[in-house]
Amino acid sequence: MESIRIDVGVYTSLTIDLSGFNFTGIEKVILTIKNAPSVKQEPIIEREFTLPQKYSITVSPEESIRLKNGAVYDLCKVIEGKTYKMSENCDVILRRGVGDCIE
Repeated sequence: MESIRIDVGVYTSLTIDLSGFNFTGIEKVILTIKNAPSVKQEPIIEREFTLPQKYSITVSPEESIRLKNGAVYDLCKVIEGKTYKMSENCDVILRRGVGDCIE
């Protein structure tokens, strides 16, 4: 998997391509973004997917400002209520700007 870029303080649109993923026997796939690769670290962003398709997700300005340098993401699959890791941890690149959408 590749690094993803999130713009801080504004909305960021990301595309998650699960169109080739076989969901047979899998309840859902979960994208998790955390500030550190630790089970104890609270997720900043979590999104769930249930079909083999391309998904457009939006990271809100509020979510983005909670992210810190060194943030990572991964994908997990849920089978019979149990969560299994299905990817390596990958980097989140934060791009800081001068504008903001925080109200």
